[in-house]
Amino acid sequence: MADYYGQCVVTPFIPVTDMNPAERLLLNSIFSHETSDDEVYFFADPWREMNFVLHLDEVRAALSASPADCVASCFLTDCVTQNDDQHDFLEVDMDDHWMEVLQDIVRRSPSLSHIAIETAYTCSRMLFDGFGGQAILITAQAIDSMSTSQFIDDALSRITSEPRDTSERIIL
Repeated sequence: MADYYGQCVVTPFIPVTDMNPAERLLLNSIFSHETSDDEVYFFADPWREMNFVLHLDEVRAALSASPADCVASCFLTDCVTQNDDQHDFLEVDMDDHWMEVLQDIVRRSPSLSHIAIETAYTCSRMLFDGFGGQAILITAQAIDSMSTSQFIDDALSRITSEPRDTSERIIL
């Protein structure tokens, strides 16, 4: 059985003062992170955590210290409302909401014009679907992404005017 990995880096480093406690709580749960001076470097190795558990007291403290109308606060408030029977813990499923949290930071930031996430997909076996990458660019106005497979498809269409065959292959 193959193991799949998706390592990523988030650039540029995000100023600590650009993030509220609800955003820091979520982003620190999704990504590994290193703080130096006044900035945080987010990265993932071997994968981003999209499903995690938070202590409810920690969530309440972050919510009370964050603006109620920010994306992270709204998301956490919804999670608390939907999971009120879990006592001291809160199960969180971020799905793609993490990109909206980063976009909210860019919108408010006096210094960030964008945040970029570069991801490398690798696999413990040489399987055709186990390698590639993705780039995500987040600005105040938009979130855009492209995988390496999409780049190849687009480049082939431009160069040959024929779409690439992306039918599934089975490797034994």
